[in-house]
Amino acid sequence: MRKLWILLAASLLLGLTTSLGHAAGPEAVTVVLTADLPSGQPAGTPINWTVTTDAPGPVDYRLTVGRVGGVQRVVYDFDAANVLEWVPIEEDLYIVQASVRDLNNGSVTTVARLFQITARATTQPVLTTTENPLVALYSAPACPAGQRMRVLFKPLVGSGVSATQLKPCRTGRSMNFYVMGMRALTGYVMVHEIQDGAGNPVAYGPLRFFLTGAPLEIFPTFSLPVPPGPDTSYLEPVHLLSTTIGGLVADPFPMATDLLGRIIWYYGRDTEVGPWLLRPTGQGTFLLSIDEPPLIWQLLREVDAAGHVVRQTSTERLSEQVEVMGHDPLTAVHHEALRMPNGHTAVIASTERLIPGAQNNPLIMADMILILDENFQVIWVWNGFDHLDVNRPAVLGEECVSQGPGCPPLFLDTIGNDWMHSNAITPTPDGNLLLSMRHQDWIIKIDYQNGAGSGDILWRLGPEGDFTINSPDPYPWQSHQHDPRYTWDGQLAVFDNGNTRCFLDPNACYSRGQVFEIDETNMVVTHTLNADLGGYSFALGSSHPLLNGNFSFGSGIQSGDDGFFSSDIEVRPDGTIATQLDADIPM
Repeated sequence: MRKLWILLAASLLLGLTTSLGHAAGPEAVTVVLTADLPSGQPAGTPINWTVTTDAPGPVDYRLTVGRVGGVQRVVYDFDAANVLEWVPIEEDLYIVQASVRDLNNGSVTTVARLFQITARATTQPVLTTTENPLVALYSAPACPAGQRMRVLFKPLVGSGVSATQLKPCRTGRSMNFYVMGMRALTGYVMVHEIQDGAGNPVAYGPLRFFLTGAPLEIFPTFSLPVPPGPDTSYLEPVHLLSTTIGGLVADPFPMATDLLGRIIWYYGRDTEVGPWLLRPTGQGTFLLSIDEPPLIWQLLREVDAAGHVVRQTSTERLSEQVEVMGHDPLTAVHHEALRMPNGHTAVIASTERLIPGAQNNPLIMADMILILDENFQVIWVWNGFDHLDVNRPAVLGEECVSQGPGCPPLFLDTIGNDWMHSNAITPTPDGNLLLSMRHQDWIIKIDYQNGAGSGDILWRLGPEGDFTINSPDPYPWQSHQHDPRYTWDGQLAVFDNGNTRCFLDPNACYSRGQVFEIDETNMVVTHTLNADLGGYSFALGSSHPLLNGNFSFGSGIQSGDDGFFSSDIEVRPDGTIATQLDADIPM
């Protein structure tokens, strides 16, 4: 009876319109939601929804989608676009809702439609190409509830089996997977594996074959100064990269290679400008910052492996929410978007104030941390202006020209003090947050308490901070650092660019991979790794503890004989290099 009631209620949503803030009558607003394809499309089909309205004033649009009987999730939050692409890969009956907001009075009108997504596979697995020539959609028949499925795949020539993530089976529903991590113009064999609740394989599907296509993008040229060896971390066989300098040859875009530098994935859509990779979610999707000309870094987007939008919001929409909460307006979303363990997303955003007399320029740029829920709605805010001494300027006096290299838009003036230049957020084991502030040479710990914290600064790691450091190095602290990451035993790895050290001593112009053991009781820090990486990266960088005990350090932008290049360097615990992949940056 309950299922019948849900389906009956859902059927009433066909053509349903509800007006929030409008009285019914002659002034009621009409909203029409139209799909470019009829209901009943197979999983993985791109469907474009167009929203039209007779509302007299300026409006913006939101699209939410959810299974019948399930939870509605925002796909596109309120923005100016009214043609919105949705690409579901799960078979089900969905409720698709479009909301139109009158920007003059804030009233919202919503229309909803039912849309059926059907199975591609009923009795036998099916392989389908996607818009990305290196990504396949693998569809398999339903498997029993309580079991799980994944897809195993390998090249026809050569060794090495890869696997997708496991998905729980749903009774009566087909299973669909994006298969990524394949080389161009290469044949692959695939098979799905069904596991019981204990993780034991219980069944396999028939073999299927797939030939990848050829990307049209122009990729960097990769080289291996130190090839992979016997103690390379083969359990983590992917380099995830993002070009950040566009030029005459190529715009910035994310990509991945195998350990030999062969392209196995990329994100590139002809209509996009500046798709800056922020972070993978660990759930098969990626978080990006997208330019929205004439401004940079104005969209926060989550995409699937094939490049389709899973969730999107804008700097303008986020700013609207934080201003209601009493904070400064935002200017951009930049450098970091991190999926938290509870499914929320932590984001760095920039803001600005005019504060005469505090620094050499009255316009001061600062950063905020935003915590977003599963619908990209703001639920917690940390504002650097409220917790740091604005009279302590950037260590090297850095300034920003509006939308110059590495700089967000500025609205209060054309040039300002680049005071913080935060570049990474890290959850701590005790439920708080670390923030890496490049231009303060600090990593700070913030009282977050899993969303219940005050935002107070608990400590500052770096020169003139709160710790004593045990090290014979004359320049023991990190400077202009990137990407602090905890190891499995609670130490902290960080990529030390070394800009301040290089400024003080031209003979010390090299970047380091550092690991700190932090004693928060006695406020003492000890180096367990302080490796010279053999080059100087004046900007960008990353760090990542590896499963075999090594560390991966991304040495962002380095000057070479023929332009710029970057390096991904795997370092052993003794500081020696296990493997190194270099990439020339297209200009």
